[in-house]
Amino acid sequence: MSSNRGACDVVESKHIPERTCVGCRRKAPKSELLRIAADKNGWVRADPGGKLGGRGAYVCRRIECLKSARKRLPRALRCDAESVAAAWSAIEAEVTSG
Repeated sequence: MSSNRGACDVVESKHIPERTCVGCRRKAPKSELLRIAADKNGWVRADPGGKLGGRGAYVCRRIECLKSARKRLPRALRCDAESVAAAWSAIEAEVTSG
């Protein structure tokens, strides 16, 4: 007797990683969000490629989400508010340009 293991044509969809926006708390595919990274020295910067080392937090690419995320980012990144404030103009520029 032969086995019919491949007889059922079930198409498995590819897993799409999801992350939660720090600003609006909405879940979205990782590719739709902007990663903001803080390294171990406390440097905070936008990480559009998602490859920088360190702790990361994700924000929707909408200015409203970014504004509400400003207060929550220091806690999410486990860094001080001054580090986030120092990088804020670069992060805003990344959201408005992309």
